[in-house]
Amino acid sequence: MKKKILLSAVSIAAVGCVGLSVLAAPAIKESVAQLIAGTAIEDTLNREVDMGEDFFVANTRPAKTTDPDAAKAMDGDDSTVWTASATEDAVLQLDLEKTQTINNIILKEDGSNVRDYRIDAWNGEKWVQVYSNDLIEKYHLAVIDPIKTNALRLVIESSENNASIKEVVVEHQRPIELDNRFINMAYMTGCSYVHSWDPIEPEKMDTFTDLTLIGNWSFDKDGNFVVVKEVYGPGGFDHAMEPNSDEAVEEMEKWMANVDSYMGENDVNVWLCLTCLKETKNADGTPANGVEGGHTSAFTNDEVREQFVNDLMAYVQKYDFYGVDIDWEYPGTAEEWRAYDLLVRDLSAALHADGRYISTAQSRGTGLSKETFARFDRINIMAYDNYSTMQNHSTFSWCADDILKYFINDLGIDRSKIVLGIPWYAVDKSSITNQTDWKAIYGLLSADNEEGDVTIDTGINTTRQWGFNGPNLIRDKVVYAIKNRIGGVFVWQVKNDFEYDHPYSLARIMNETIEEYTYVKTEG
Repeated sequence: MKKKILLSAVSIAAVGCVGLSVLAAPAIKESVAQLIAGTAIEDTLNREVDMGEDFFVANTRPAKTTDPDAAKAMDGDDSTVWTASATEDAVLQLDLEKTQTINNIILKEDGSNVRDYRIDAWNGEKWVQVYSNDLIEKYHLAVIDPIKTNALRLVIESSENNASIKEVVVEHQRPIELDNRFINMAYMTGCSYVHSWDPIEPEKMDTFTDLTLIGNWSFDKDGNFVVVKEVYGPGGFDHAMEPNSDEAVEEMEKWMANVDSYMGENDVNVWLCLTCLKETKNADGTPANGVEGGHTSAFTNDEVREQFVNDLMAYVQKYDFYGVDIDWEYPGTAEEWRAYDLLVRDLSAALHADGRYISTAQSRGTGLSKETFARFDRINIMAYDNYSTMQNHSTFSWCADDILKYFINDLGIDRSKIVLGIPWYAVDKSSITNQTDWKAIYGLLSADNEEGDVTIDTGINTTRQWGFNGPNLIRDKVVYAIKNRIGGVFVWQVKNDFEYDHPYSLARIMNETIEEYTYVKTEG
């Protein structure tokens, strides 16, 4: 077991990105007594949960407590709450009936008042901190290294008002058997593979199952397939090229040589990501045929659509891409969404006939039809675009729990196709357009700590406030995705991380979590 990294999703000014949830999988809806008896439960996604090999919900009914209200947080009833008596260092102690192994702790808050908290476990001699974070809100799954204990305490170090806790549920989740590897995909932008910026060592690339290259393939407003040079390069935006032009072929050979150097001998599926052409220029500096704001209905024309699919398929076959990911941000009218539907209908048929795959990047507000969603092999949910009104960026509730409920329950999407997006970047609380990467956030935190270690202390560098996902929250989201039996997770984006062997490498933390909580079924 690798040592757990206790780094909260706190911001530099103690404004972090944790909390929330609406969709536990399995969400505990029955009483603890029923669960102990082995009764199958149904989660909020209306899926029967097998209480056998997948996980075991430990007994959480307290045998005793020094606080009579504490039992309200362990009675299996969300309508009863324990309320803190103070806004600082309020303690909810939970005494278990017996010593048991625990690796997951579910927290449900009534309201949104908690700002910093930790979880301690009794080791027989003293209290030991096993987890820390900032927000709880409606639902939070806190993942810890397995421990044996007979008592826990939730210490609410600070809150906006006196916090109220609906439920605390402890679990011992066993690894889940899968038919195939849990998807662990990463987007790599053109600024990485065009300029040979090493985002991850080649020998570690097989920690990902898939790599999606984005930034150099688009459609213009007339529905033409174009190759784009220098999307994020030192020269800024450059120009669109005909796919088969000498220049495009020469550039593509350079790009793919860099990608191949990352891949080495690793078996990683490489996808081409198709975007709408924006803000580009031709070689002479004149405006290219860009798609302003993602708006075009060109693909409602049968001839335009047929030509586009033929051109794209020829390109995909030439460079042997595993599949095509469509990241069209965003159609703005019903006619434009219909154009998207028609494009997917024809492109998916062509890709599937050739033994290849199709995916889409989506967020809330999608206008795609149910028939279109059924044609995709994967739906990559850009959950990091679901901003919290408090911290701006990728909380547990909005960007794991609630958004999965939206796609699975409200839209009826097959959960096995869903891939949950996780950010490797931070957003300024005062401006969502001001962003920086995980490495920079770590550096800022380290610079504010005299000993150079990342801490979860509050009040750090109060001149700036950032929302981000640190190792704790990322681990929580990955386990949550596994528990919900969705297809996998993906990250935006590779270049924002440290080297794989760095203590705070997010790639390593994600990979180790997947290996810890899943295994692939073997023959016999």
